[in-house]
Amino acid sequence: MLIQPTISSQRRRNYIALKVLEYCEHHRNDPLPPLDSEWGISPTLDLKRRKNTQIGDWDQQYIKCDQELLFEVIQAASYLDIKSLLWVSVLYQSPIMDD
Repeated sequence: MLIQPTISSQRRRNYIALKVLEYCEHHRNDPLPPLDSEWGISPTLDLKRRKNTQIGDWDQQYIKCDQELLFEVIQAASYLDIKSLLWVSVLYQSPIMDD
């Protein structure tokens, strides 16, 4: 038996897709990260450098949401391989996790 998603879950997924699209649209002209000859586009900037990264004002406003929505944005960024959105989401969540 195939379970059909409820209307509210479909709306939620649409909202997540629009949220991710909004992020991509805002950052479409950002410069690409430096190339790392061993790994391709630098997915491995060390964690210390990443933790010291400041989240911009637009990104802070963008990512302010409830924990469930933030988790879904993280999942979407990971699935779509949008590293900058993934890092912004994780950096925003890390102080929440420390509490």
